[in-house]
Amino acid sequence: MSEESALDDAIAFLPGFAWAVPDAFAPAVSAYRFEQGDVLHRNRRGYDPLSGRIPKGLTALQLRHPPRSARTLPSEYEGDRRLANWQSEVELELVDPAAGNVEVFSSTQGRLFMALWKGHEDGLRGEGDDPPLPRSARELAQSLRDGELDRPGPTRPGPGCRFRFVVDLSSDASRGKSAAIADALAALGRFEARDLDPIAAGARDGGLFHPTLVVRELVLENVAVEAAEAALKRALYVGSGETERFSVSRHGVLEALAPVIAE
Repeated sequence: MSEESALDDAIAFLPGFAWAVPDAFAPAVSAYRFEQGDVLHRNRRGYDPLSGRIPKGLTALQLRHPPRSARTLPSEYEGDRRLANWQSEVELELVDPAAGNVEVFSSTQGRLFMALWKGHEDGLRGEGDDPPLPRSARELAQSLRDGELDRPGPTRPGPGCRFRFVVDLSSDASRGKSAAIADALAALGRFEARDLDPIAAGARDGGLFHPTLVVRELVLENVAVEAAEAALKRALYVGSGETERFSVSRHGVLEALAPVIAE
């Protein structure tokens, strides 16, 4: 086993970033709020225990400000919290361990995010307006509902159906919902799953969407749409009363692949 694969077994990393961003930073990625003491490395080797001579190229960013767990917005704040975080100031150390160099400077959460995502490190010291927020899960889900994304053929064509929906891999709520969907559909039998990032899914300007967004596809063989919809309703519908208000389209796109022949 290579050193990199061994590290991958020890540390899970979020997809889509030019820098190596561990999954442990998912809440910070979701909220656009890194805090004092957070250390991020340009490549995965930076997270290895260091011993002996330090190899070149292990550039790191360490947060000096904002303080950890400090509330920057009042609880009654009604604006866009993510935008407010995106525009808020940070103080950083850019560290080159091999050379022993440490540069301290101020930036914003948005510029830090873009450096981690796109590798735009020069933009950390930029002036003027911040870069725009990444496009959201809500926008990608709307594109999916509107039929604007590609409809790739299933890996195993045959009778059954598939459910396609958007997952934000940096959001605990989104990952929890995805797990509930998978558990509900697993009760109907085995299914195949695959994830496509917005570019691979055919989204217009796909590279502008948040890097942890994926379109997840679950393919169920020999399962009718009606059975899948009933399972999804049990997992996702939290309403009560006699009025039927559940709509699977609010959560994703469910479609038949080929008719299921009843035995």
